[in-house]
Amino acid sequence: VNYYFDAVKDPEIEQPAAYAFQVGWLPCLLSAGTTAIGLASLLVSRLTPIRLFGGYAACGVLITTGLLLSLIPGVFSVWPLKRPNQPDLEPDTTERHDVWNFLTRTINRFHVFVASFSLVMMVVAGVGIMQISTSVRIETLFPQQSKIIQDYHWLEDNVGALVPIEVVVSCSPESTLDFREQLLLIWNMERQLRKTANVNKVISTMTFAPRFHRPKNISDDQFNYQLNQILTGMKKQFIDSGYLKITDGVHQFRLTSYVSSLNAADYNACLNQIGEKVNASLRGSNEKLPRGISTQQTGIMPLVHEIQNQLMADLFQSFLFAFLIIAVVMTIVQGGLISGLVSMVSNVFPPLMIFGLLGWLSISVDIGSVMTASVALGIAVDDTLHYLTFYRRRLDAGYSSVDSVLYAYRHCGKAMIQTSVICGLGLLVFAFSNFVPTSRFAWMMFGLLFMALLGDLIVLPALLLSPLGRFFSPAAVQE
Repeated sequence: VNYYFDAVKDPEIEQPAAYAFQVGWLPCLLSAGTTAIGLASLLVSRLTPIRLFGGYAACGVLITTGLLLSLIPGVFSVWPLKRPNQPDLEPDTTERHDVWNFLTRTINRFHVFVASFSLVMMVVAGVGIMQISTSVRIETLFPQQSKIIQDYHWLEDNVGALVPIEVVVSCSPESTLDFREQLLLIWNMERQLRKTANVNKVISTMTFAPRFHRPKNISDDQFNYQLNQILTGMKKQFIDSGYLKITDGVHQFRLTSYVSSLNAADYNACLNQIGEKVNASLRGSNEKLPRGISTQQTGIMPLVHEIQNQLMADLFQSFLFAFLIIAVVMTIVQGGLISGLVSMVSNVFPPLMIFGLLGWLSISVDIGSVMTASVALGIAVDDTLHYLTFYRRRLDAGYSSVDSVLYAYRHCGKAMIQTSVICGLGLLVFAFSNFVPTSRFAWMMFGLLFMALLGDLIVLPALLLSPLGRFFSPAAVQE
């Protein structure tokens, strides 16, 4: 659209719509393609919501781009804008003191400082990224003043902890323990788990067993035999309680430890502590586990722990995938490996700065935040491609780097700001959501778009005006 507006102001262009399509179709396709790559990189995730978002969004970007390139030129051909009565024939003269001229002169004067400072900040942000943590805990999904969090507080204050950690103890027919001895083992485990830090209460098969009083004048063997007979007869009651399951002769006993969902307990540490308590109770004084007995942790807590680990893996895998593919595209488009890598600096600048800041501030990354890194990388390439397209056209025409930077500013700067503001404000609608991942996705995308704008309007021109800019010259590309 901005190409068309510029063409309308030029009286030498007879068909502005055709000219705009001719000039803009390549950078538009490249931009849409890199954005789709950034979104499609989320398909490597093993989490279904993230994978679906990436797939649908990538398809939407490509379809929308096709529709825009098909419809907009036709609309402007059928309903053209009215040309100005007095066209500006010398825009470079009238805009001698415009903001783009001032920005070009300033960056040209301090390009070494700007480029060096940007690279140092990226390194510092990279250190912060190494400290990033992920979380899908309940308190990270909803605001503290929301009803669901208040209900959680009331329930935990008046009823008890709500997050279960399940332990399943399996006793196969190979075990030499009778049913009474198996239940005694479960009872010992329950007592050990009650001593674990952050565990509020424990429910096991023994919770549903009656209390027995040993009669006088009866031997230990007789009492144990009678007790085993009584407990064996209660198997149906234990099965109905949901804390015993018998499959092919294997007795599976269930122990549920409850921890708070709202305190600052480390779920990973809780899982490790419970695992150690269970194994210690099984071993007793022996170094090895009894034959025919095995344990397994299950339930919500291990699932949450695995999701948190998967979020971290998805963040790096999807970003690395998008970076590699987009770097290859940029290398081909720019006609050189070094020029392609230099052009990627301004693209990795936004996610590095934002996620590095999260790491330094110890703000956990949630499912909404994970999706922003690759998306922002794809979107940042849009402005980079448009800027470099006009920079290279001017440079190939024999003009200097300074003049080419100014030329690219005047042709793309306004459009880059407009698209960033429009996209950013459009996403900010979701910032008022009561679901924190949705709200954080909106805020992070707004911040990433702003940082992408700084990267393309400040960092990229500084790199082009530095000695690295020589790799974009026609002679370097030809080599």
